[in-house]
Amino acid sequence: MEPYKLLSELVSRIEENVSGTRETEYLADLPISIVHLRRLFKFAFGVPLQSYIRSRKLAASLENLMLTEKRVLDIAIECRL
Repeated sequence: MEPYKLLSELVSRIEENVSGTRETEYLADLPISIVHLRRLFKFAFGVPLQSYIRSRKLAASLENLMLTEKRVLDIAIECRL
């Protein structure tokens, strides 16, 4: 799989399941080592993969906080922060 398609697939997985529990859930069956994928992601986007995942989770939790009446604790648990 070429790098562009690989990164596109990874970002799609992250966006589809922002509340995933671990980074490895997003990387489960990609045909590349985790170490190499992290390097490729950092090179392409300028941020570490884990930081990107964390920022997406925080953005999703902020959206939930603003648009629902849920408690902060409930949103944090739901987004697995």
